[in-house]
Amino acid sequence: MKKFIAPLLALLVSGCQIDPYTHAPTLTSTDWYDVGMEDAISGS
Repeated sequence: MKKFIAPLLALLVSGCQIDPYTHAPTLTSTDWYDVGMEDAISGS
């Protein structure tokens, strides 16, 4: 029971700061070919 109290308290305290839409995709499309080409050129 004690091991559930700390995470639950942390979740309740930070609950008002969690943005539920952070996982949502943006409206701009990503050109993955260009991204891959830039990575290849930069050596990343």
